[in-house]
Amino acid sequence: MFKKILSFSFLCGQLFFATQLCAGESVISFFQNERILVVAPHPDDESLGLGGVLQRAVSAGADIRILYLTNGELNEIASIFYQKRPLLLRSDFIRNGLIRKREAIEAMAFLGLGTDRLIFFGYPDGGMLNIWFKYWGQSKPFRSLFTRINKVPYKDSFSEGNYYRGDEIVHDLEKTLLSFQPSRIFVTAPFDLNTDHQAAYLYLEVALMNLREQLIPVPKVHLYVIHAHQWPKPKKFMPESVLQIPTHIDWAQDVHWDKISLSSRETMKKSEAIRKYKSQVAYKKNFLLAFARANEIMADYPNEKLVYPASTAPEEGSSTEVVPKNSDVLYEIRGKELWIRIPLSNILDEMGVLSSCVFGYRKGFLFSDMPKLSFKVFGNKMFVYDGFKNIYDPEIVYRLKNNHVSIRIPLRILKDPDYLFVSTRNAKEQLSLDFGAWKILEIVKPA
Repeated sequence: MFKKILSFSFLCGQLFFATQLCAGESVISFFQNERILVVAPHPDDESLGLGGVLQRAVSAGADIRILYLTNGELNEIASIFYQKRPLLLRSDFIRNGLIRKREAIEAMAFLGLGTDRLIFFGYPDGGMLNIWFKYWGQSKPFRSLFTRINKVPYKDSFSEGNYYRGDEIVHDLEKTLLSFQPSRIFVTAPFDLNTDHQAAYLYLEVALMNLREQLIPVPKVHLYVIHAHQWPKPKKFMPESVLQIPTHIDWAQDVHWDKISLSSRETMKKSEAIRKYKSQVAYKKNFLLAFARANEIMADYPNEKLVYPASTAPEEGSSTEVVPKNSDVLYEIRGKELWIRIPLSNILDEMGVLSSCVFGYRKGFLFSDMPKLSFKVFGNKMFVYDGFKNIYDPEIVYRLKNNHVSIRIPLRILKDPDYLFVSTRNAKEQLSLDFGAWKILEIVKPA
């Protein structure tokens, strides 16, 4: 019966887009010349998350581009298993990145995509979120601690010679979006556990915001996940098993998931594409092949809207004060202030650290010029940073109560943004107690 359902899903997928089979399950199809952009933080992410979807797009004659943000040069464990040598010199890392590039070319050729469909940026593996936090505008470029490189070193790459700055990454994404004009984009989710995967989503969203009036229609964005807590289960090749939805996702109630059924032929071809990444299979074969299952999953993660100004709310300290009732962080607009309510599973002490980030985006302003505030809370003390700069403003107020933390930020400090990129993480003694997915909040201003 299950095989019949898979066959039916495949046939329907050639006819309709997102045809519903049952709650939470769908098929996905493409039409000829439809422009599909896949953003992969590292070589192999595209095969793991989208190996089946890519086969359908190729079969339909869609126009596809695979964009690799990094070459994945930092994977030293893979180098020891595959090359039988550690990564010590700058040239070792570059060689490792070229190996992974070659594997990506082989894997995509196996799925029917030539090198003319592949775009390699070559930005730093493991450094994309670090750049997001601090390296914008006129700041010194990010320099990788491991490679000691501060600009794209790969010859003939799309971004060759570009310094490791957020502006450069966004600009390269904008150039790709404008020249290709995709109708649909697949990118890693902002709640993926890998920081490069989070950053891929963040940079893409900034580029899409910048080009909102130039990309018509606005591309549909689909999210895929590679890294999640204890997922996928079990970590081994089980082509007839179903890939389940990952759990322990921040703001899980806001995420809509689709399970896309694959035929047995699609699953097996996906597994062969994954095996083309020999350097990675050499040391984590079971994990990689665990993605070759009877389905793939996609997520939709819409922006949350904050009404500006919000309805009248009680003052700080009131007995009717609104506090989070679950594990999610609560964001509110009160008058001309942003309020952040962060629930605590334990009281912060001198060993406890709470980190919250609020980055503003405003139409018509360079994102590099907008505040990028990071709040570090240690017990009863809070430090505020804007990139590298430690700032103090008496109107930024912090309160610690028994079960939650409150932070009040005047919107003027954030330059009256239209959107907020937000994330919060709670840690104790180097152990992350929650993860802190990124989320985009759209501020709805009065007409």
